[in-house]
Amino acid sequence: MSRESLTRFIENLYEEIHKSAEYRRHTANLRTHHFIWSKTDFQVRISKDLQARGLILTAADNTKISKECDILSNEIISAIQNIRSERDSLAEKLELSAGKIDYAFTSMTNTGRKPTRWASADDVFANLKEVYKEAIGIFFNNMQTYFQSMQESPEETALRVANREGNTKGKSSKRGIRTKGKGKLIKTAGRFINAEHEDNAGILESLIRDAFKKTSAEVVDSQGNSISEAQLQKDLKALGIKIQMRRDENDNHVITLGGSLINIQKGNQAKEVNADLKKALERAHAHLAKNMGGLQHLEGSDTPLQKRKKRLTATAIEPFKKKKNVNIKVTHEDIKVNKAKGSKVTTQKKIKATKARAKNAKLVSAAVVMKTTKRGKRRPTKKSPLQDMLKLVVQFNSKLPQTVRRNMGTPKLNNITGRFANSAQVANVQLTPQGFPSVGYTYQKEPYQVFEDGVGAEPWANGQRDPRELIDKSIREIAAELAIGRIYTRRV
Repeated sequence: MSRESLTRFIENLYEEIHKSAEYRRHTANLRTHHFIWSKTDFQVRISKDLQARGLILTAADNTKISKECDILSNEIISAIQNIRSERDSLAEKLELSAGKIDYAFTSMTNTGRKPTRWASADDVFANLKEVYKEAIGIFFNNMQTYFQSMQESPEETALRVANREGNTKGKSSKRGIRTKGKGKLIKTAGRFINAEHEDNAGILESLIRDAFKKTSAEVVDSQGNSISEAQLQKDLKALGIKIQMRRDENDNHVITLGGSLINIQKGNQAKEVNADLKKALERAHAHLAKNMGGLQHLEGSDTPLQKRKKRLTATAIEPFKKKKNVNIKVTHEDIKVNKAKGSKVTTQKKIKATKARAKNAKLVSAAVVMKTTKRGKRRPTKKSPLQDMLKLVVQFNSKLPQTVRRNMGTPKLNNITGRFANSAQVANVQLTPQGFPSVGYTYQKEPYQVFEDGVGAEPWANGQRDPRELIDKSIREIAAELAIGRIYTRRV
């Protein structure tokens, strides 16, 4: 495998998986969302969530939960059927049986509701949430009122005190849907009920899959030929990189509703997997930047170990090639590498040369033994400059959209939809020959490049609306916050 393309792949993948917020807004939220609703499944998930919050559910509690779930289910199904009835000509997917519904929301689905001001009009996920927002608000208020109408049982009080939640003096309190930890009463439905993705098919898994597909196409062997995904995965595993991603190729998401506590726990597990991947990429990048060791046993082309064998063979037989009437046969013995105490390498190659004109055939053997001296202790490795550059990209991108948004306003570009500010991102950071960071950035050129001086025409490009000035100013403000001195910026 080409060392340069593998290093570039690791850098690009590392950068892509740090763009979760941008990916969610500009990619994931705009895809088709299959909304799965089942009253029975939702009731089970909500009951588990309430129990995880310290409520010991009684028969009366379960009856109340079931009644409220029936009301909620009827509201959600009715809302979706109303949307469906207005779009018969488009034949959108709708499956309804025994209180279960499967409906595909797309960017063309008109819910008749206006999403929150931060979401764009084509944000499928934001439009979908508006469909059930009011219904789950009523469900939550009714459940909270119900639990607040009675006192805790002694068992619930003991459990809360043991977990050090809320009042820990042992006094009985009113029941209620509370936060885990501080035990505060939850006041909004969004803190109790969340949209859930299918297991192993959430935003992070999709992000990693798309990032892998986008960056792996550039990985080639030493001859410039593409290698298979299976081979790349095998070689990454050899470097200690395990990639967990969605295996399906569907550009859509499947979501349902459930309790926020369990959903947060699932989200934290996905974040841990993502964090482990980032660390593995950093270690592999530092290793490749330091030496070739990590590539010795990678396939896809002649490995460095194989190349050393071939060079050694060529060196051994070269003196015999110049002799006339000499046939050369080379046999290889195993190469032993002792990695424990240094790098003592012993290589033996027996070269048999037979002189054809001699009356009595004589066997000439040559043994070539190469030994490297025992290395001393390794010096502490310095941090790779490229690793620092990757982290700078992440730091800039975490603050750039909001900084650009803050700097917008007449006579500059005005922030109306938020799309321009959200599209601004740092693509790479390089060091100039003088050692100063050079920040390469980009933004959504269609349609905003018409405001660039020298590219667009009046009245759009008027010397005050240039997007480059906005982004340049924002990057320099972030650099000042990060205590970075002199920098350069460039649009890529």
